[in-house]
Parts: sequence; C-alpha cells; structure tokens
Amino acid sequence: MRHSIFMILSTLALGGAVPAAGQPRGASCNISAYFLNGAGLSVRARPSANGRLLRARDNGGSPVARITGQSGAWFRVSTITDAETDTVLFRGDGWVPVSRLGFGVANYDPRLYARPSRQSPTLARLVPDQSQVTLLGCAGEWARVRAGRRTGWLSRGGQCSNPLTTCV
Repeated sequence: MRHSIFMILSTLALGGAVPAAGQPRGASCNISAYFLNGAGLSVRARPSANGRLLRARDNGGSPVARITGQSGAWFRVSTITDAETDTVLFRGDGWVPVSRLGFGVANYDPRLYARPSRQSPTLARLVPDQSQVTLLGCAGEWARVRAGRRTGWLSRGGQCSNPLTTCV
C-alpha cells in the first residue's frame, strides 16, 4: 500500500515538472531582470529568433521580466510588467534572448560566488550601483553573471531588477 501511494505521488510530482509539448527542457529559475536600454521588448513562442512573435513593443517604459527558466541563450518568461506604471505588458509563456535582459548589483549581498550557494567561495565583492555585470544565466533564485573578468553567481540579495532605483 505504501509503495502504491509513493508511486502515485511521484508520478503526480513529475507530471507537473514536464514542459508543455514542444517546449525544451532547461534550467528552472525564479529571478527578475529588466530590459536593457535599446533592447526593445519582443517575446517569442519558443526559444528561437524564428519563433512566433507573441508580443512586440518599442523600448518605451521600464519593462521588468519574471524569468522562470532558461534554454541556451534564451530566458523563459511568465510576465513582463512596466516598473513605472505597474502595467502588465505580457502574461503567459514566452521566450526572450538572454542578451536583452540585465540588472544591477544590490546592496544586501553584493558577493560574487563560485557556485549558486552561499557556502561556496566568494570570488569578489561587487560595488552596488557601480559594478557592471552581464546576465548570463540562472538556476533557482541565483543569477549567473560576468563581472569584469570573473564569472560567478549572485544570490537573490545581490540582484537589483528595478530599473528605476539603485537598490542600495
């Protein structure tokens, strides 16, 4: 009986983790990032420049994306909201190129870690609102970034995804 219950629960848990048909598997994430200046807002139905365009808009406003996954050079997004007006610009399941999104360094935890864990070695201590970082990827609530010549991980406390404030 216990074995049957375990099998049913395992099947249900795994069933929820399977991506929609035709959607690639990739890293699961829970971070936010803003659209870089000049990037414009375009959301695709799949992680490809040839994917059907779901939403397009010029670079007006201050859009911030909720990132839920990654596949190669593409981030999976669930919502995009304008930080100035709190208007929802996109809601659904879409893909945005990694190169279009970024954020600043926040004051709470500005350390660059070797791995996505606070127990991993610190590679550098970044300067909030001054250190330039390039967003490369994500895993859970961690963001993989390049800061100067170093590549490492920023915890949730080191990420500033609000384009209207410095998070200092």
